[in-house]
Amino acid sequence: MSAICLIVLKEPNLEFDEFNELSKKLVRFAVDNNLAVFFQNSYFPDLFSKDNFNQFFFMSDSFLYQNCDFLTTEGIGYKGVDIFRKEFMNKFGFFNTIFSIVFNYVKSFDVYITEGGVSTLEDFDIMQTTESDFLQDLFKCILDRSDEYAYGFPTIKFEVSRYSDKS
Repeated sequence: MSAICLIVLKEPNLEFDEFNELSKKLVRFAVDNNLAVFFQNSYFPDLFSKDNFNQFFFMSDSFLYQNCDFLTTEGIGYKGVDIFRKEFMNKFGFFNTIFSIVFNYVKSFDVYITEGGVSTLEDFDIMQTTESDFLQDLFKCILDRSDEYAYGFPTIKFEVSRYSDKS
């Protein structure tokens, strides 16, 4: 299995016209930023299917294939935590815009990330985060698991909400 970045919309369930409008905005952003998105796709149907999820999309770096080759820290290099963090945030800052677009339509969603090797949804560790904390939390996961993943992306499911439940 290749790297995967899957976003599953949770609530509310969008009507067709809303989901179609969201898809057009995401495709426009993706094309403008050398990314690709695939909606309701049967990529890895045993694991990620319409039976498991209602509304979802895969992110990729090409419309020719669905795996997610941009999920790598190669090219960033590890030059100390501060420089690594800065370069990581620059490279993956597009997630902030994707999330902003999605949050105009739903209250929460899940992000499944893996560089491969999963066979069930239970293989994903689960972490709760917010829109504003996602990149920091993802970065922290990479650092915390650097011995296991060699500064690569862990197999993780982020449950993303717009705001923290802490009030």
